[in-house]
Amino acid sequence: MNYSELFNKEITFIERDIAEDILLSAEQLIDANAINGQKYSNHWNLTVKDSNFHYQVSATINEKTIKSYQCNCNEFLKGKLCAHVAASIIFLRRDLSNEEVKTKKKKSLRKVKDLLNGLKQEELVDVITDYSRSNAEFRLQLYALNYDRLAPHEQVTLIEKSYPIHTKDEQRVTPKAANNFLMISQHLSQHLSHYIRIEDVLEAYNLILPLLKKSFYIKSKLTKAHKNLLLNHESLLKYYREVMTNIEAPEFKLSVIDQTFELLSSSYISADTPAEQELWLHTLKNKNHLDRISLIIKSYLSKGKSQDLSSYYFIKSLGLIIDQSTRNLSISHIDRQESYRIILVLLNYSSLPGVEDVMKEFLIQRKVNFFIAKQITQNITVQIEEQILIEAILQLYIESGDADFLFYLRNNNKQVDSMQSTIDDFFQSLPEPAHQIQYFIIIDVYDKAIETLTKSPDIALLNKFAKSLKQTHHKEIVALYTDLCNDYMQHHFGPVSREYLSRIYMHLDAINASKIKDDLIENLKKRRKKESGKVIV
Repeated sequence: MNYSELFNKEITFIERDIAEDILLSAEQLIDANAINGQKYSNHWNLTVKDSNFHYQVSATINEKTIKSYQCNCNEFLKGKLCAHVAASIIFLRRDLSNEEVKTKKKKSLRKVKDLLNGLKQEELVDVITDYSRSNAEFRLQLYALNYDRLAPHEQVTLIEKSYPIHTKDEQRVTPKAANNFLMISQHLSQHLSHYIRIEDVLEAYNLILPLLKKSFYIKSKLTKAHKNLLLNHESLLKYYREVMTNIEAPEFKLSVIDQTFELLSSSYISADTPAEQELWLHTLKNKNHLDRISLIIKSYLSKGKSQDLSSYYFIKSLGLIIDQSTRNLSISHIDRQESYRIILVLLNYSSLPGVEDVMKEFLIQRKVNFFIAKQITQNITVQIEEQILIEAILQLYIESGDADFLFYLRNNNKQVDSMQSTIDDFFQSLPEPAHQIQYFIIIDVYDKAIETLTKSPDIALLNKFAKSLKQTHHKEIVALYTDLCNDYMQHHFGPVSREYLSRIYMHLDAINASKIKDDLIENLKKRRKKESGKVIV
């Protein structure tokens, strides 16, 4: 909403002119008692506390008409109406209403409780009846409190009226209606707890299913900022799983499965919380219905990505687990960024059948980087027969140089000797000596490492592995440095050779190899003295 849309509006029913998401946030600020300030004639200066920040709001209201307002938050400064202004105006409207009531209020007015205590039962029934006729919210609350005394058709009517479900996406969801559902849902949850306690599973299920349907719908329409609705939603999901677990009759189980699938196929379903994901996972336990849930998943994914990415990637992950026939092709069309999101979902459910196969395929198709691949290797078991997978892991290791790949590959297998032989053959066949040396150092075979380094003397390789070999092969490292430096100095002179030696000395200092540096300097002095009769170092 534009920041100026409430100018010159009448304040009495201002909520009708405020967008749903802003109104919801505004009511939360009011409920949290986040607004206070002072009045100067028809002008107010208010302070609104929001997420530990204090914002300044000023407003002018003449004869219930909003003349001006402003706020110092970023949203308002960008030209948009903010929740702080909306909350302040509603707060002021209520404040003005209270002033009117105070002027009309009689001092001798007794408390409502005292008045009701003085009524006879027949008179009290008449009062409640009259009031319920004029107040639909009160009437629904009264029905909810006495749910177990209602006739079956009245129970259905109560839940249907607790919140309207509209098929059109453009239908606005009012916070008042949502709060009304929350109130009724909490009353009905008390009856639900009673049914579960006395093990009346049928009554519990007939009550929980329609409530959960409506709760999913409301959650899809309202912002996630409405914490009470979200907590109520999680509570209903918990009840639903508990009721499903206690169902034993075969025919009743089949009926519940059908209705659960209808729920999951709803256009407003989500799976962005652990409780919702458990509902989806519950359907996977019955192998006879995998085709059906696969169709639901395909229908969901066919709509494309939504704002609810956590639900999208969770459901997409389930599709890969279930549909083995097209899994490889499906993964080939997934980019790396999507792969990371899906792998993170799969890692949370690594014990599910089929998850390990999906993660292996991601490794084989090289759809992950080595950071993600390392997490996968901790959650899978690689058999010696899986040569393609082993090759993919080894290639990732070569790219990363991360030793964890090898340790998990070798140690998480019963055929350790066979696996070690396979890895040894792979590294010995590599043309690059750097990979071979790196491998020998990781498996603590330092003699092989220094032997390979000696066969292919190179100053870059020597600098790279000197730190790892300095403790076990000090003498050989010094000799290699001496030969390479001496050879360089024979072909380069003056500042060039001094700069070359300086870089090597700095590197040895950096890896705490001062003893190698001292021995190297001494050897170079001796060689130069022997060759030319003088020292040039």
